[in-house]
Amino acid sequence: MTDLIGVPTSLSVRVSRKLTDGAYGSFEVSFELTVDVPPDAMIDQVADSVDAYATAFVAKSVQEKATSIAAIVPPAKAETVVHNAPEMTREPIVGDSETEVFKVTGYIIEYAPTGQKSLKVKGGKYTKFGVKVWPEVAQQNAQLSDWETRDPGEYVIVGDLTAVGLLDGGKARKVIGWK
Repeated sequence: MTDLIGVPTSLSVRVSRKLTDGAYGSFEVSFELTVDVPPDAMIDQVADSVDAYATAFVAKSVQEKATSIAAIVPPAKAETVVHNAPEMTREPIVGDSETEVFKVTGYIIEYAPTGQKSLKVKGGKYTKFGVKVWPEVAQQNAQLSDWETRDPGEYVIVGDLTAVGLLDGGKARKVIGWK
């Protein structure tokens, strides 16, 4: 951080996430927090704390909003898929498309050929190559909401995370949501 001239007396942080709900448009969750900074406080620590609090608040709000939207749409009846990965299920959606639900064990952040960062989650039969996750879908999950700020590499998921992948020719083409 650059040296500041003078002593800051307040700090404002704004965190905002605009997300698609997968079928019904998009929504935005934002949070702004301004705090008074005591004269003897370390500004870097105050900034980190305020940013962490705001990011966690937005992630929680995003999860609540996504859950309320999911309650509006009745879930499709799932049928178990019998193959190498017993934890996967397929669910019919509109038209001939199907989704496949699989347990996520990790994710990879890499640069696409266009130079943009991309995110793939790994798990089940997709452990080797992973399945693409669009940024607005990643923002719907608290564990992945900050992926764009992380360095490229492989990461492990802590706890349970289940992805819903849109199938194309029997393989998940992209993740369209979380369970």
